[in-house]
Amino acid sequence: MGMWKVHLTNLLKESWHIALAKGSSTGISVFWIALGAIIIGFVVSTFIEWTRGGRTMTSLKHAVKSWPPYAGAVVALILVWGGLYIWEIGATIYKDHESLVIANSTLRDENKILRIPKVCPQPRQPLLDFTSKQSFVNNEGGTTGPVTVTESSINGRR
Repeated sequence: MGMWKVHLTNLLKESWHIALAKGSSTGISVFWIALGAIIIGFVVSTFIEWTRGGRTMTSLKHAVKSWPPYAGAVVALILVWGGLYIWEIGATIYKDHESLVIANSTLRDENKILRIPKVCPQPRQPLLDFTSKQSFVNNEGGTTGPVTVTESSINGRR
């Protein structure tokens, strides 16, 4: 189970980074600043409505009742980013699976190559053993004793 926890954590982090890259540069600039802007918008509009109402407790209560559109904006922000994040989890799983399939295919092909028996070439026999001692027939028809044949004697050098 421990392996799956690490894998899931890495998967969720990768999905989060991809979602952020598609939405903007960082989570702060996307989610928190947008959420902060919605909250500041609510505070500013409440202050304006309270000021227009004469700065009384009744006008403040009336101004605070303008919260539903702002709550809707917060929920919409969470839904949009949550949806993007969930989509990226699926896309990351697919890309991870796809790269695993490609790696398995490559390894399978390499393994087939390794299993093919390779025929080693037979070593070539030298044309003449340069250090062998052989008897030769001389010009008079007799045999001459053992003669050492060397590379230099074949090439005419002594």
